[in-house]
Amino acid sequence: MREAALTALAVFADPARLGLLFAGVLAGLVVGVLPGMGGIVAVSLILPYIYRLDAVAAVAIMTGALAVVHTSDTITSVLIGAPGSAASAVSVIEGHQLARQGQAARALSAAFLSSLTGGLVGALGLTLAIPVARPLVLALGSPELFMLTALGVSYAGSLQGSAQGPAGRTDGAAAGHDRPLAGSRPGAL
Repeated sequence: MREAALTALAVFADPARLGLLFAGVLAGLVVGVLPGMGGIVAVSLILPYIYRLDAVAAVAIMTGALAVVHTSDTITSVLIGAPGSAASAVSVIEGHQLARQGQAARALSAAFLSSLTGGLVGALGLTLAIPVARPLVLALGSPELFMLTALGVSYAGSLQGSAQGPAGRTDGAAAGHDRPLAGSRPGAL
C-alpha cells in the first residue's frame, strides 16, 4: 500500500499535472462562488476540456475542481446570504449574521478552517480504512450489490413514507428504480 501511495504521489508531483490541478481548483472556485452552481455543474463545464486528456491529468483537474466547490460556495452564503448549494445552507444562519455585524472575515475563516479540518480528517480516515474496506468490497458480487441497492432504496422509501403514509412508502421505494430510465422515452422521469 505504501508503494502505491508513493507511486501516485510521484505521478501527481509532475509540474504539468500540478498546474492542471491548480487550474481545476480555480475552476472549482469560480463555479462554487456562483449561487446555485455546484459540483455537477463544475463537472459539466470541465468535461469537454478534459475529454482528450490522459486519465491522470483528467483526474487531477476533476479532483481540484470538486475539492473546492463546497468550500467556495460558503463565500456567497456568508457575504450575501445566498447559499450556493445545500452544503452551505447552514452557514447562512450564523455566517450571514456575522457578516452584517462587520465580522465577515471571522465567519469566512471559521468556515474555511472547518472545511480544511474536515477534509484532512476525512482523507486520513479514508486512507486508513482502505486496508479494511478493500477485502470487503472485493468480496461483494452483483447479487450483494443489488441487495444493498434495494436496501438503500427501501430505507429512502421508509423515510419518505413516515410523512405520507403507505403510498409514500411505495412511491419512495419505487423512486430509485426508474432513475436509470431517465430520458429513455418521452414522459420518463
